Amino acid sequence: MKICESDNRYVERSSQRSQPMEALNSKPFHAIILGAGPAGTGPLVGAMRQGCYKEMLDKGVLWVDPRPTMGAGNIGKYDIDADSAAGVFLECLEGLNNPLSALNNHSSAQVLRMRGTEAPPLPNVGSFLDAVGSFLVDQVNAARESRFISGVSATGVAKQSNGYFTVALSDGSKFEGRRVVFAMGGYQVPERVITASISPELSLGNIVRGPMILTSEIFREGGVAKMCELLRVPNARVVILGSAHSSGSVVHLVLSAPDLELGQGSVTWMFRRTPRLMYPSVEAAHSDGYFEFDKTRDVCPASGRVYRLAGLRMAGREQLRRALGLGGLTPDQRLRMMSLDETSTSDIHRILQDATIVVPAFGYRPRTVPVIDENGAPIKLLAEELPQAPMVDRMCRVLDSEGKPVPNLLGIGLASGFIPHRTHAGWRAEFYRAD
Repeated sequence: MKICESDNRYVERSSQRSQPMEALNSKPFHAIILGAGPAGTGPLVGAMRQGCYKEMLDKGVLWVDPRPTMGAGNIGKYDIDADSAAGVFLECLEGLNNPLSALNNHSSAQVLRMRGTEAPPLPNVGSFLDAVGSFLVDQVNAARESRFISGVSATGVAKQSNGYFTVALSDGSKFEGRRVVFAMGGYQVPERVITASISPELSLGNIVRGPMILTSEIFREGGVAKMCELLRVPNARVVILGSAHSSGSVVHLVLSAPDLELGQGSVTWMFRRTPRLMYPSVEAAHSDGYFEFDKTRDVCPASGRVYRLAGLRMAGREQLRRALGLGGLTPDQRLRMMSLDETSTSDIHRILQDATIVVPAFGYRPRTVPVIDENGAPIKLLAEELPQAPMVDRMCRVLDSEGKPVPNLLGIGLASGFIPHRTHAGWRAEFYRAD
């Protein structure tokens, strides 16, 4: 059994730095944000849309990222389409007196605008977010109290007796902040794949005979071609495990590959929880024949969307709609849906052992750095102790191993496990709260 994987480490070295920080060492920052990709820059972009970004920067915010600029993070490295419409990415330019509107005519914005409601390739999205990030860097470094440091990573976070934090960086420097925000994205854990329990008797690593390919490897440049090459054999069979967005994306990539000869039932989508569908409203879901949701729990109070974040979107969504026969669609005979809890152990073992390749789409875990308390003892985090646990609560507060929030330690980003409820007022209250 072989696992194909890519390097998911957060620490990447860069020789580029922004500006000297000596002048800012005299007092703590209001917040130190670890990561300057889409999640880490989100608070600043939001403040620009709301016309209050100067107040935010005047409080003193430090962004730290190993990459040379803010904005895209690793998005541009993935050679697949986004799971959101192109116009969604341009929403950051909206808002009265939003300085980001200066990018409306940027070439990367025009590329996205031409695609409208279509899903754009992620390299196009990355180019646009790089342009946004360059603009943000200029705004941040022009502020008296705020800065962006590139080319370094956080190596540890230490809580002080006064409740503030000291953040140690990979170049040996240290900075103090009233609060720290984890926004370093996510990664996949090969060990979690190997030990994943598929049945009470056996783990996945003891069942699968052929290669297992992580979704992060498939999505990177050349990954789809490598996967398809493995499937160019007689009677090829592929099993996709999971119900997250990445599983729907892989199902789409396999079924839409133009040069694969796949027979009936050759693609098996296995899951414990049936994948969910995003709808703009309850009415839209019902008119499509979709009723598998709870109006109280699964409908976003702010937007009215069904499964606002958890539901599949774009190409993966259409594959699931077809598989479920919604909207009058005819199911693709090459695809079969299979619940692990409703299938016999012997059948599960046989299907996995006969698979040409297996794709474990178990989602991503949030990146963190070691955290210690004021006495030098490690603070164990819930997301590090339990593989399925979220990193944060409903206020974006990072949880310790007992499920209690660590004061002034926040987390944002999809891998954090945050589920939107009502508005984001809770996050804003924690971020701007006075001490």
